Amino acid sequence: MQTIARIILNTNNWVSPSNSTIKNAVEVKNGKNSYRYGYEEWNNDEQIKALNLGYLECYRHSNFPQVAELILLVYRDADGDYYHYGNMYNVRQLKNDEIGPLRIELQNIKWLKKVESQFRAAPFLDNRNFSNHHYKGAWNSNEIVTNDQKPGFIFNLKYDKIDIFKIPINLTNKSNVKFDNRKISRLKSRYYLENFMNNFEKSNPLHKYLKDIK
Repeated sequence: MQTIARIILNTNNWVSPSNSTIKNAVEVKNGKNSYRYGYEEWNNDEQIKALNLGYLECYRHSNFPQVAELILLVYRDADGDYYHYGNMYNVRQLKNDEIGPLRIELQNIKWLKKVESQFRAAPFLDNRNFSNHHYKGAWNSNEIVTNDQKPGFIFNLKYDKIDIFKIPINLTNKSNVKFDNRKISRLKSRYYLENFMNNFEKSNPLHKYLKDIK
């Protein structure tokens, strides 16, 4: 199944958080200012890719038993366009009973310490209380699919391969046709997993572009 999934905008090529403007990202306050991030901002980290691990917010809301080929899209508020930023291949959602063994693997590579040091080094975030941090709470979660009030585990999917483009493709400009806002305007407000074949008429240039992605 080939599907579209939204990924959070990141200016560090998804190797560490970059202070997102996405409204439904996790908010951490630093005095008068606030900083937002999403767990998917580590998807291109070499250690995580070596474990074939990833995170997408759409996998937190529902159970998806099927294996998917994912087209990663970003909606950029700055210009109102949709960008193709990468692909994930043979993606499957993790199960709750896989979390325990994964924690051990992540402990072996000292993952939590690495993340803590990234937060401490970020100029926009004073995070001296990392032990009470949202990310640390999600690390302790034993669930993959959760509601909005309770965070799920910090990774929620496995894949065979991931490609994050250094130069994204502006799909709005490429197609010269705006996305059908009646059908996928949800991309602007929340994350979801969607079969692209249901969203584009065959006459839309985006249909052929997305269909031909390998």
